[in-house]
Amino acid sequence: MAIEDIIHKIESATETKIKEILTSAKEEEKNILTQTEIEAEKIKKRILETGKKELAEKKSRQITITTLEARKTLLAEKQKIISEIYTEVLKKIEGLPKNEYSQLLKGLVLKLANGGEEIIVAERDKSKIDSNFLKDVNRELAKKGKKSLTFSSVMRNIPGGFLLRSGESEINVSLPLLIKSLRETTESQLVKVLFSNSSP
Repeated sequence: MAIEDIIHKIESATETKIKEILTSAKEEEKNILTQTEIEAEKIKKRILETGKKELAEKKSRQITITTLEARKTLLAEKQKIISEIYTEVLKKIEGLPKNEYSQLLKGLVLKLANGGEEIIVAERDKSKIDSNFLKDVNRELAKKGKKSLTFSSVMRNIPGGFLLRSGESEINVSLPLLIKSLRETTESQLVKVLFSNSSP
């Protein structure tokens, strides 16, 4: 066989092999591209799903925070309204006519006194808790077999009401303390009456 034929056969075989390699490489490239597109689509889908989930969670958190803030504001407003009501009650008591105010305090003294105590009067109530008041109280106490009360020479700077003192112990019956006690025993009922149709 001539050298030219051998060279031709080698070139032909080489060309065929190159074509096979190129064809195989193109197929491989096509497969890789297809696989890459599939993976890219999966990643894209996963990112979108994660993004949607995170967005939903963020919205949910924001709604929860907003709801809590709204409830907090509403509760503060309710507390403000309730406080204003009890402040108004205190003002009404302080503004009672002398006779009604004296009757209120007389009832409190008779309920709390054991007999023999001193009454320490608020400076502003000296004209209402007077000697006639004390006579009436002592008359009622005597009917119950209790000792008479006396006025203390001490005056206290309390905003209305009185103190009952026996030795070292004192019972504070100042008006603000009465309102505080009233609030503790009636606030839950007041809340039901005022806000029975509203959310907490």
